[in-house]
Amino acid sequence: MKTKIRLPHVFPVGSVPDGGQVTNDFLAVINAIDTSKSRSIVIPSFGSDEAVAVEDGTVGIVIPSDMDEWRLTKVLSSVLTPSSSETVDIQIRRTREEVDTDLLTTKLTISEEEYFAEDGVIDETKNMVRTGDLIFVDCDSAGTDTYGLFTVLTFEE
Repeated sequence: MKTKIRLPHVFPVGSVPDGGQVTNDFLAVINAIDTSKSRSIVIPSFGSDEAVAVEDGTVGIVIPSDMDEWRLTKVLSSVLTPSSSETVDIQIRRTREEVDTDLLTTKLTISEEEYFAEDGVIDETKNMVRTGDLIFVDCDSAGTDTYGLFTVLTFEE
């Protein structure tokens, strides 16, 4: 069963994403990932019925005070319908005090006909987050006929 709901522009870490079409099972898995030493958060950039497009992310997360000075350690992006040609290239962007910083030295790339990738290289000199930082997913290449883009970010103390 799918539930269609609207996305806010920015939502706090730990909240259930409020948009796109995602199954209740998907949300249950994401909510079960949270632990005291690490936290995984989903950013739904494009809902399951939305074509993936090249754009700087407009939906993001806010880093709360209990994650101050945590580090981004893993990134995984997945699409509902894979590209029929070309790749989907993803960059993770942190905005702090109106300054944008790319957190990946090598973009994450979902290859043609693939459903997910976790090959992005995190810049370990820029991966620390602070209270109030905004984290966005930028799509630098959208592939062809690609639908639904969800990214899981894992942070550790």
